[in-house]
Amino acid sequence: MSTSDLSKHGSSSSKRTYNTDQGDLIMIFIYRNTADLFDGLLPRDIELTLQSGSSDKRVMDVGCGTGKWLIDLVEKYPNITEASGIDITLIHPQQFPSNVKFTRQDVLKPFPEDWIGRFDVIQARFLITGIKNFPSLLERLITLLKPGGYLIIVEPETKSHSTISDSLEEVSPASAKFGDISYQAMKKFGIDMDAAKNIPNYMRKSDSFDRVEQVSKDLPMSDWSDDPRLNEIGKAQIPNALAYPDTIRKLVLASGLVSQSEFETIKKDYIDETLKGEGKTVLPIWTIWGKKK
Repeated sequence: MSTSDLSKHGSSSSKRTYNTDQGDLIMIFIYRNTADLFDGLLPRDIELTLQSGSSDKRVMDVGCGTGKWLIDLVEKYPNITEASGIDITLIHPQQFPSNVKFTRQDVLKPFPEDWIGRFDVIQARFLITGIKNFPSLLERLITLLKPGGYLIIVEPETKSHSTISDSLEEVSPASAKFGDISYQAMKKFGIDMDAAKNIPNYMRKSDSFDRVEQVSKDLPMSDWSDDPRLNEIGKAQIPNALAYPDTIRKLVLASGLVSQSEFETIKKDYIDETLKGEGKTVLPIWTIWGKKK
């Protein structure tokens, strides 16, 4: 999901962080990789909900980016009569199914009244660089669900890990350095660095859900794995991994932690290391979902 314009990054009252161009680059590809990683578009119990009961199902995708998730979803589940994608920047294709609609909407601004209590399933994904207050966001999204509806949150952790060493710095120093600078820059702008791990507790504390479940899986950052399935996922992830420095460039430079020339050196080392698969790195991705009371 693309973040708000550049003038807002320095405001202490703003709940949104610096523009990272995240939606325009990484989101084009990463949805497909995580869908493959988690073996489907939705958690299994939510898939069963869409397959059963009323044929009048309504779904919303928050931070829809290219809209590919929604388009794939309505093709798989014909009983979805309304699929709404919202984002600040609309980059969806020119042609899409008639039951899909894309709307320019800031998730932190008031929702249209006819959206309240309207949806059976809402998914929000990869908002970490755009949202400072996740509990507030969750409360806002809950209002859009019908009783018994599902809220799904998909978020990455903020640092990658090595699968061959407890110390990323020892086996993949460039990735460790780039990850640390990115982490410090996001922290400086008030981003919830542990949002992915904290969201299950945020949802349980809201007392709005009958149950909350979570799954975390490791997304390979390149094609280093000997497992054929993970190797293919890692191969598809390479463009995302290589694009990541440019998606976070504005935020890092605005933080003042490094100069532009220092950033370019760190970026080059990170890209070289990623292409070699050094450290066999993964990025943990969390899927959390809850059923509204």
